[in-house]
Amino acid sequence: MAKNQRGWLRKKKYANGMTWLFCFQVTRPSDGKRVENCKPVGLVAAFPGEKAAWVEVGKLGLEKHLDNPVGPEPTFKEIAEHWRLHELRREGIIGKKAVETVKCSEHNLDKYVLPRWGGCVAGRMRPSEVEGWFEVLATGARG
Repeated sequence: MAKNQRGWLRKKKYANGMTWLFCFQVTRPSDGKRVENCKPVGLVAAFPGEKAAWVEVGKLGLEKHLDNPVGPEPTFKEIAEHWRLHELRREGIIGKKAVETVKCSEHNLDKYVLPRWGGCVAGRMRPSEVEGWFEVLATGARG
């Protein structure tokens, strides 16, 4: 996975075996510089695929370590990633989504929505543009 606001996974060998690490950028308070930080997720033997490791990242709530503020003119992708981390993958009883709902929502977001709208400045998006895109999708054409 590319290094981005969501963080990334890395494997590292430790004494107890190959381990998944959830890595992310944080702002160092002493000088304001962005630096890498990592938290262990679990052994690769327990989570053999990257997808399983990401599920465990969600279960452990490791996204709370991210400190990526959304700027004054956020892109649609920045808002969508914030929603993904803080709403779609919400833990707890109230507001928690079913696993299938999360999978379906992330699939649609990653395959269709972000490739088309991710780079757009959210405040400059016009409803008529989005509605037109929905119309194109409804006809089965690519848009």
